[in-house]
Amino acid sequence: MSKTTAAGVYLHGNADKPAIIFLHSSLSSSAQWRKLIRLLKLNFYCINIDLLGYGKAPQIMDVGRYSLEGERERIMRVINSLIGDNPFHVIGHSYGGVNALKLGLSLNNRILSMVLFEPVAFHLLDKACRHRQQMIDFGHKLATLDPIPATQFFTDTWSAQGYFNRLPAIIQKNMVKNIHQVTCNFNAGLKELNTLQDCQRLNMPITLVQGRLSPESAHVIVNSLSNVLSNCRQYEIDSGHMGPITHHQEFNEIVLNQLNEWY
Repeated sequence: MSKTTAAGVYLHGNADKPAIIFLHSSLSSSAQWRKLIRLLKLNFYCINIDLLGYGKAPQIMDVGRYSLEGERERIMRVINSLIGDNPFHVIGHSYGGVNALKLGLSLNNRILSMVLFEPVAFHLLDKACRHRQQMIDFGHKLATLDPIPATQFFTDTWSAQGYFNRLPAIIQKNMVKNIHQVTCNFNAGLKELNTLQDCQRLNMPITLVQGRLSPESAHVIVNSLSNVLSNCRQYEIDSGHMGPITHHQEFNEIVLNQLNEWY
C-alpha cells in the first residue's frame, strides 16, 4: 500500500529507514518501479516520483522555459519536505538518470549512492561527437512528426523495430498522449550546461548499467561516464534500453547487491 504526499509522489516503507529516490524514464511514470520497490520497502523509505508531465505530476505549463534545473528544484522540494537534510540513495533510468546526475552535481555530499541505467545525458558528449549530433537530429525529427508516428519512431528506436505495434492498445494510447513530453525532455537535456568534466566531482558510489542490445549512443554515454567517475562500477544485462522494465529481475538484482554492499 502506497501513500501520497503531493501530486505524483508515492511513498512506500518506513520513514525511519534510509531513503531512496526513484526517477523514471521518458514516456513512462513512477509505476515502472513497482516491482523493485516491493523488494526494497522493508529496509528503505522509497520515494517514487513522477517527473513533470508524467503520471499524476503537474503538467509542464511553459514548454519554452522547461529545464533540468526546474525539474531538479521540484525534486528537491519533495525530498526536503519528506526527509529534511538527511542523505539518500538515487535510482534513475534514461531521462531519470539524467535528472539523477543533475541532482548529484548539486548535492554531491548528501547522496549515498546512485544506480543509473543508461542515463541519456547527451549534453555530456563533446559537441563534435557524432552520437550527440545523432540525438540532436533525432529530437528534431521527433518534433516534426504527428503524435502516433512520433511515438512509434521513439519507442522503436529505443527498444526494437516493431516494438510499438506489439504493445497493448491501452499502453499505446497512453504513450501517444505523452509523446510531446519527450520532446521537452530532449530539449531540456541538450540545453544543459554541465559537462563530462563536471561529473568528476561526483564521489559517491555509482553503478552504471547498460543493455547489451541498446543503441550505441547509450553505450557511449555509459562508457564516457565510467571513464571520469572516481567510484564507479559498470554492468551489462542482456536487454535493450528499457531493461529495468523488460528485464527487471536482472536489473533489480544488481540494485539489491549494490545497496546491500554499500549501505
